[in-house]
Amino acid sequence: MEETLTYVDSEIFVAAAVDNGEKGKTAVDFVFQQSPLATSAFTFSEIIRTITKVSGKSQAVWASEKLSNVSHIAILPIDAQIIKKSIELYKTTNLNIRQTIHLATMQVNNITQIASLDPAFDKVKGIKRVKI
Repeated sequence: MEETLTYVDSEIFVAAAVDNGEKGKTAVDFVFQQSPLATSAFTFSEIIRTITKVSGKSQAVWASEKLSNVSHIAILPIDAQIIKKSIELYKTTNLNIRQTIHLATMQVNNITQIASLDPAFDKVKGIKRVKI
């Protein structure tokens, strides 16, 4: 049986890197034990921005380097097709632009499952949110 590819939102990676509580432990277990996973190049800008604010630049660099080396996480590119699709989604949904970039990346790559802490994805038809 083929495993479902799960797209991972930046919040999961941030929790894995900086949350020392149960949420962080659960995120670490998910990221390093669940497979196959995918995210986008855009996610790394969100990870670096957020972790830099919370824990500083060196922690942000450490976390992004660590995650970029996890072999079962595909890092999907952001191209003109995804940007155009995200703008269309932004115009026609109540999602913010960051959410629509993730959703467009998923749709272009035929991914229907997302690991996210964001309940906004629960309202997107055809998308199943994995709650960790």
